[in-house]
Amino acid sequence: MKQLWLFLSCILPLLGQPALHVDLGGEWRQSEGDNPAFAQPAFDDRAWRRIQLPAIVEPPLGITWLRRQVILPEWADASQLTLTLGTFAETYEVYVNGQKVRELGHLGELHRNKYLPRPSTMAIPAGLASPGRPLTLAL
Repeated sequence: MKQLWLFLSCILPLLGQPALHVDLGGEWRQSEGDNPAFAQPAFDDRAWRRIQLPAIVEPPLGITWLRRQVILPEWADASQLTLTLGTFAETYEVYVNGQKVRELGHLGELHRNKYLPRPSTMAIPAGLASPGRPLTLAL
C-alpha cells in the first residue's frame, strides 16, 4: 500500500491542471462591416449592438463581426488553450487578442451552405493569452 501511495503522489502532479472550461455564451458585441481594426483588443466596441449567444437566428447577409472579452483564472495554464465554437454555416475568421487563429473559406467569397456546419476546435498559440488578463475574441 505504501508503494501505491508513493507512486500516486509522484504521478498525479504530472497529470497537470484540471481542464478549464469557460462558457462563451452570454453577451457579445456585434456590428456589420469590415475593418481589420475590429480584431484588435484595444478597439472600442462599446457602441456596437449587444446580443446574447448562443441564439438560433438567421445570420445577416454580408460581413458581421462578433466580439467578446473573457478573463482567464489566475491558475489557468495559458500555454495549452483551445477554443471550440458552435456551428457556422458561413465562412469565418477567428482572432484571439488580434491574431488570426482560424479561417474557414475566404471572406471575399461568401458561399452560404458551402461548408457543412459543425463545431470547430482550434488551438490558441502560446503567448496570446495570460491568466488574469482580458482575452479578446473576435469573429
